[in-house]
Amino acid sequence: GREAYLLGNFNAPNAILTLVKNTQLRGTICAKEIVVSNDCLFLHHDSPGTLPGPGNLPKTPGEVYEVEGDNAPVTNFELAQNYPNPFNPETAIRFALPEASSVKVTLYSLSGQVVRELVDGSFGQGRHQVIWNGRDDAGLAVAGGVYFYRLTVQGENGEVKFTQTRKMTFVK
Repeated sequence: GREAYLLGNFNAPNAILTLVKNTQLRGTICAKEIVVSNDCLFLHHDSPGTLPGPGNLPKTPGEVYEVEGDNAPVTNFELAQNYPNPFNPETAIRFALPEASSVKVTLYSLSGQVVRELVDGSFGQGRHQVIWNGRDDAGLAVAGGVYFYRLTVQGENGEVKFTQTRKMTFVK
């Protein structure tokens, strides 16, 4: 099936367990063989996060996708607090656009150095989300600590229409 939500520990040492697209698991698995398709989410049994639920499965880190499920019209530029926060190993950053716009989401260290240019492109009106996996532009894992993420929205002429910065904490 699709979109299975599994909570608990599975102990089947002689079985072959197949997890199909959109499976979400919080717990542990013990099996002879585990086959996993794309778009599966695993949270350790002690993790502080919760399963996102139907239609909210995180995507590939750095990939921006439209957030569904909130049908309220977007009337203002918005940058939401990342979730979860603090986080490890990854976090979701959401933003909303009342009109199609050129967008940058940049991550900064506490000292103000650019850690990663997470988003740089044009996006349509609506709610969007990007996942950060705690890695810098070179693909190296960053140190635990406080980081900032900034949303910058530019108009057609390159003028800044909106900018907002928020703080997040990466724990190791």
